[in-house]
Amino acid sequence: MSVSTCCCTAGQHRVECDVPVTGKRKFGHSRDKRSDCVQVVIALIVTPDGFPPAYEVMPGNTSDKTTLAGFIKKIEAQYGKAQRTWVMDRGIPTEEVLAEMRAAETPIHYLVGTPKGRLTKLEKGLLKLPW
Repeated sequence: MSVSTCCCTAGQHRVECDVPVTGKRKFGHSRDKRSDCVQVVIALIVTPDGFPPAYEVMPGNTSDKTTLAGFIKKIEAQYGKAQRTWVMDRGIPTEEVLAEMRAAETPIHYLVGTPKGRLTKLEKGLLKLPW
């Protein structure tokens, strides 16, 4: 079994925040609170050894949630279907994509943080259990 880490990050053009919005440079959600800067989104797959077998540079207004399904298809087409475990930030997968991963012919295993909203809903029930 192999482990793949899926990461999406956005990078601003910091030298000049007034560069023209062309190509993949777009205004989008800035994790650095820099709504005045255009950015690009970089999706990266890394093996346990730190080797990056795949990456993609996308427009800066690309939502992280729209990147995973395509990346899984890209990796399977390039490297074949295998028992992989995808480790990713909770902002990357949607419930629909996770369901597709579980239902795949070759199940796609994953480790992902639980969204805060769901933790709040589960908290009361978990606190009642005799741990």
